[in-house]
This record gives sequence, structure tokens and C-alpha cells, in this order.
Amino acid sequence: MTDVAAERTRAEADAFGVLREIERRVLWLSTAVIHEANLVRPNPSGLKVGGHQTSSASMVSIMTSLWFRHLRPQDRVSVKPHASPCSTPSTTSSATSTSGT
Repeated sequence: MTDVAAERTRAEADAFGVLREIERRVLWLSTAVIHEANLVRPNPSGLKVGGHQTSSASMVSIMTSLWFRHLRPQDRVSVKPHASPCSTPSTTSSATSTSGT
């Protein structure tokens, strides 16, 4: 392997590691948001509003890759509401999320 190829491989591995770290943090945050909404916040009516952790968790890898690797500023993404805790783009992303059904 040439030096250029080896450097490119290292750079790609570093970029993948960054995406994995973002993915891990988004997964934790989306789970925490749902837990807070369902179990921690005062809820005198008993209405469940937080959703399901597994619905969001199944979208985290896809959304992380889209927002931080593949989307262009003109791209739009529609996400079903059950995955909304992980679908809000980072402030560093130029993509826009719109809710779909």
C-alpha cells in the first residue's frame, strides 16, 4: 500500500470513528428524551407523549450517516413522528427535517 493510500485509509477510519461517536451520543440523547417524557416529567393526566425508544434507536445509524456524511444543503428528509427524537438535525448541518406521515 502506498503512503497516499495508507493516509486515505487512516482518514476514512477517523471519519468513521467520529460518526460512531455522534451516533452513540444521539442514541443516548434520544433515549433520555423519551424516558424523561414518559417517566420523569409531572403527568397528572397520565397521557403518554414520549414515544418508544426502539423506534428512535432503529433510525439513529441511518440519520447520523445521512446528516453528517451524505445530505447536501438542498436535500430534504421526511421522518415519521415515531423517530422524531433522533431526527432533528444538528446545528452544524445544513439539511432540514420535515415531519411526514
